[in-house]
Amino acid sequence: MTTLLLTVAAIAVSTLAVLWLRRIDPKRTRVLNKSATGEPSKPMRLLGWALALLPMAALIALGNIAAFIIWLAAMTVIGWLLARQRGPMPNSLERVV
Repeated sequence: MTTLLLTVAAIAVSTLAVLWLRRIDPKRTRVLNKSATGEPSKPMRLLGWALALLPMAALIALGNIAAFIIWLAAMTVIGWLLARQRGPMPNSLERVV
């Protein structure tokens, strides 16, 4: 496999896992006033983290350091972008009155 193909596949798998972790995070759903289906179990959270980090272990095991570094940089940027979603803005007039 080429470095590009390995990198794109690793980024895709990790991004899907991070999106899933973001969706089941109880603190995030509480802050954003979304309907939560309850606290996710610890094994489900561990599975999400394992899926997010599995491509890292695979890239290192294959000895493809270039793909690993690209994956690491891409996941940093993707994590920043996914964390940027903000909660509802408080109504400052209600607090004054």
